[in-house]
Amino acid sequence: MTGTDRPSRIAVVTDIHAKPDSIGELAEALSVLRTEIEREVQPDLIVALGDLVHGGQSEETTLELLEAVIDTLEGGETPVRYVPGNHDVAVLDRSTLEDAFGHELWSIEERIVFLDSTGAGCTGFGGEIGSEQRDALESQADALSNPIVFVHHPLGFRRLDENRWFHDRPEQAFCTDRVAINEILKAIEPAFVVNGHLHWSDHTRDGGTDHFTVDSFNKELSEKPHGAFGVVDLEDGSRVRLVESTGFERIYRLPQ
Repeated sequence: MTGTDRPSRIAVVTDIHAKPDSIGELAEALSVLRTEIEREVQPDLIVALGDLVHGGQSEETTLELLEAVIDTLEGGETPVRYVPGNHDVAVLDRSTLEDAFGHELWSIEERIVFLDSTGAGCTGFGGEIGSEQRDALESQADALSNPIVFVHHPLGFRRLDENRWFHDRPEQAFCTDRVAINEILKAIEPAFVVNGHLHWSDHTRDGGTDHFTVDSFNKELSEKPHGAFGVVDLEDGSRVRLVESTGFERIYRLPQ
């Protein structure tokens, strides 16, 4: 993919949270979803938006779990791009993640941006983009052409009163430098932002930018099946599908 290219159809999966006692079930469900996505969506790219593994394991076990998830995601024909989540960096260092992913943790191209929101300043489950990426975005702003931004933590503000995981700790849902990064978003005018982390499906508009949250693939602690995902379709205008594991979906069409 060159700097001026952008996949026309992108499937998104996030928050797999693999653990030793669940990796078998999760890998099977993930393989089924990948096969269905490749058959029905026919994406040019799959983006995994972080938290592929669940924290709290040893480094050796975490790496084994990560490799199992990666092997499953890459078991089809579609290339996969990974974005780190807070659970991924809780045990594994960045060089290990880059080796496992096969690419750097963040990148900025003319029409597509992948950010690493697991900066050193983040605490608990919260995130941080950090000065290096913010400076890079600012310095390249004039060269960007309404890029789509993919990131684990949400960048746009939204109320979380009804969110099971963050209603009582909203500071853990966002990036500590959210205000600074949103000022930069105003300058680069992204087409929209796609994130995970919140374990629900959501759309909000903040500061003139549309923000889409893809629901967590892992539904271990609910009565729902595994399998939520998202689809970014640019072939016929800009359309974002947020598909919950129950099959319920919402489709958003954005102006050109």
